[in-house]
Amino acid sequence: MMVHALLAYFFFKVHASVPSNTFAIYGAGHVKDLTELVPGILNQLGPDSLASLRKLAESYQQIQGQHAAVGNGKGADDDDDDDVPDLVETFDTTGENKTDGLEDLN
Repeated sequence: MMVHALLAYFFFKVHASVPSNTFAIYGAGHVKDLTELVPGILNQLGPDSLASLRKLAESYQQIQGQHAAVGNGKGADDDDDDDVPDLVETFDTTGENKTDGLEDLN
């Protein structure tokens, strides 16, 4: 499930330290639904920006469709397991081999 909420700051202060690339935003944040803020954002956009926004929305819908299609074919956990190698030996057998060698030396 996708949540379309964001944290909006209406009265805020920004403190910046440019040499250390650090920025801090102070103020009371309010959780707002994206649909509440879109009309105010659209009023500030020009015709070029509206065309870019339309292309962005179309690409977002295509990406969501691809993720839904992949999600139906495979589980989400299958993608994470590709980078992790399989365990070849157990820790118990390797530990027993090392202690046997030490006992032979004594």
